Amino acid sequence: MKRSWIIIFIIVVFVTVVLIGGVVHFIQNPTKKHVSTMQSFTFKSVEPVGEVPDGLKNIVENNLFYRASAYGEKLIKIETTPLNDSGHNKRCLIQTMDKYGASLLEYETISDRNHHINTYIPTLDGGILFVLGFHDSAVEDAWASDSGFVSRIIKTDKDGNVQFDTSFNQLEGSAFKYCFETNDHFYFFGEYQTPETKKKGVSSPSDIIMHILDKQGNCLKSSVISGSHFDNISFVKMIDDHFTLFIRSQSDDGDFEGSNSNGYIKYWIFTVNDSLETTEKCLSNDFMFSNQLIGIKDGTNIYRENPLFSAFDAGSPSALIDYGDFYLIVSENLTGVYENKPPYISAILHYSETVYSGYDKTGKLLFRAAVDSSPDYDAMAKEFNDF
Repeated sequence: MKRSWIIIFIIVVFVTVVLIGGVVHFIQNPTKKHVSTMQSFTFKSVEPVGEVPDGLKNIVENNLFYRASAYGEKLIKIETTPLNDSGHNKRCLIQTMDKYGASLLEYETISDRNHHINTYIPTLDGGILFVLGFHDSAVEDAWASDSGFVSRIIKTDKDGNVQFDTSFNQLEGSAFKYCFETNDHFYFFGEYQTPETKKKGVSSPSDIIMHILDKQGNCLKSSVISGSHFDNISFVKMIDDHFTLFIRSQSDDGDFEGSNSNGYIKYWIFTVNDSLETTEKCLSNDFMFSNQLIGIKDGTNIYRENPLFSAFDAGSPSALIDYGDFYLIVSENLTGVYENKPPYISAILHYSETVYSGYDKTGKLLFRAAVDSSPDYDAMAKEFNDF
């Protein structure tokens, strides 16, 4: 039990770091609490603006788009609930919604402590596809991977019936970080630790790995982009009939020959066709980081680095939904620091709110509302202390 709460606190810290790394600027609202200053940042709640349209009020009131990912007309949300059993299993509910918050599809699965859903997309046929990826961890005097492991790619139809469940032996979830559906196939991109140099419990040299699956879940082709050092994907974009891979590499051989890296990170851009063949590659001077797909606006994919967010002032954007004559940005805004943190927890725990901001097509703010999304730290600390 104690270990599970430590894991929860670590997850909270990770989310906090991601949020701080976004575009954060706060507007004061003196009627709300949780206002404090930390590391030169002033955490404040946003002020409401205008009135939320009737069609979106249910979304805001019930915070339906909290931690949801937007894919055009659909959103996907993952909710995980511990089963409190000796195996540290958890119930994972995957839900797709339309842009007005109506549930379209729900699928539930059980996973253990070492498998997590970290890649998922709605499919063109109305179903969902997700990766139940393995993530290694130490268990007492052993590693979870000691007895072998698999990651699974699962696809359902529009009614939630499983169409395929494909396992990949000895590949962790990081091998399937990005997924795209096109030309009646599914494409996956990620990285894996090179088997010849992998050391258990240590971050080892890695290569880029790619897969093509057909609509029945058969793996048609796998391919790698490799060097002898650390090679990692920052992010991937699908453009027309090819894929652009943004890669951080410390290699100076193999596919990265000529980088003159001397063990330092160099940034590469690879173009890969729909047969996973490299058609172009070049070094880049630009710093590359994980670049989240936020949503689709006017038929164009919108990523986190889009200039649309350059002046955004309500936290870190997590989703963008286009409603035709206006668009909605959902974001997470840090509002303060938890005051009663137990002395044995060194991490900073933050209060937060989910912000719903509506803009017209010229970028004028039409309405804004916020919903408290802070974890119940008091209850968590009490349960931890009572253990």
